[in-house]
Amino acid sequence: MSSVASMAQAPILKIGLIADIQYCNCESAGAREYTKSLVKLDEAVQVINQEKADLTVEVGDMIDRDFASFDPVFKKLNNLTAKWIFVPGNHDFNVPDSLKKTVFKMIGSKKGYHAEVVKGIRLLYLNGFENSVIAWSKETKDYKENKDRLKRLEKAKAKNASDWNGGLGKKQLEWVKSEVEKANQLNQKLIVFGHQPIVPGEEHSLWDSKKLIEALAAFQHQVLYICGHKHSGGDHTIGNTRIINLKGMVEQVSPSFGVLSIYPDGYELKGYGGEDYFKGKL
Repeated sequence: MSSVASMAQAPILKIGLIADIQYCNCESAGAREYTKSLVKLDEAVQVINQEKADLTVEVGDMIDRDFASFDPVFKKLNNLTAKWIFVPGNHDFNVPDSLKKTVFKMIGSKKGYHAEVVKGIRLLYLNGFENSVIAWSKETKDYKENKDRLKRLEKAKAKNASDWNGGLGKKQLEWVKSEVEKANQLNQKLIVFGHQPIVPGEEHSLWDSKKLIEALAAFQHQVLYICGHKHSGGDHTIGNTRIINLKGMVEQVSPSFGVLSIYPDGYELKGYGGEDYFKGKL
């Protein structure tokens, strides 16, 4: 566990954070020891419960492949004493086309993205695969349109032009703008969760990273954006948005996860295992 400087005030809200569990009952590939993820998850759940988190967010890639992999992971996460939120990752759609709609239903919101206000803090949960090829069955209109989008990105030689990546799309971006406006009007803190980082020019980043950063730039204070996808992690600040890329649990020797505490004047992310420690104003 990272060393933590104590904050003078009591936290308003505590959020457990887990990224890239990528469980499957399959052979390891390099540092990705898929079957060990369940044991790591057990420890994460235990500590998050001890920390008395108000909720936990799993920022994508709950599984590596195979729809049957979801059930063991859900059983572990259901041991959390407070609610947990599933933000979809690309590997979560590594299932047969006939089951992709079922994955969307498991996200728990009709659009695949949603917002809520908890203890006066506005939380946005994004779907970075609304525009993607991996999340849609090949016979659908969405698949065909997104295949064309990917081809255009490839033609432009974009580094993030991969079929394992995706974007928010116009409707979701407009929704983000409306949520930013609400947060401004109500003078709320704003925290955003997505699977992919939003660092333009980085190969793991959301297809429409620049547009999302522009939408978040309208917020009157700093925005905290929490993601996974890039297993080595990262920390970037672009304008008013700090992007904290959590490390992938599947590739860490010891369980890697975090607990985010929100205070009246800032935040502190306590990292466990290989995860780092972060703090700042909010």
